[in-house]
Amino acid sequence: MPQIENTRLHSWSDIPDECHDGLRLWLTESSTGSFPIAELELHRSVALAYADPRRPSIRTLYKGLCEMLARDEHLTGTVVKRPSLEAFRHLVLTLPPAFVDHMRYGQQISTWEIIKTAEHTSATVASTTASVH
Repeated sequence: MPQIENTRLHSWSDIPDECHDGLRLWLTESSTGSFPIAELELHRSVALAYADPRRPSIRTLYKGLCEMLARDEHLTGTVVKRPSLEAFRHLVLTLPPAFVDHMRYGQQISTWEIIKTAEHTSATVASTTASVH
């Protein structure tokens, strides 16, 4: 199935109730090695992006994580250890399957949501254009 590029932004309010316990368990038990808690939280946050309806690949997310860490190193001068691709892949693949399937493939976008998003986009563009003139 091809990746969906033009879809609405991921909404965490769309997480089904039956996935909440599995996600809580994953967040407390998931690990990508012996990293400080702040780094583990970053790894988990990027891994959660795998459940986006635009269906990013694990490799793309890993590349993005490494780019964020490299940028941080450049700005702070502090070298940060990166998880291996295999460890990151394991982290992503341990996400609750029901959650991933629902978020990546199971959401239905109603006509009302499309119109509402278009109205918001139109209003944003109009306000931006008005402030330029």
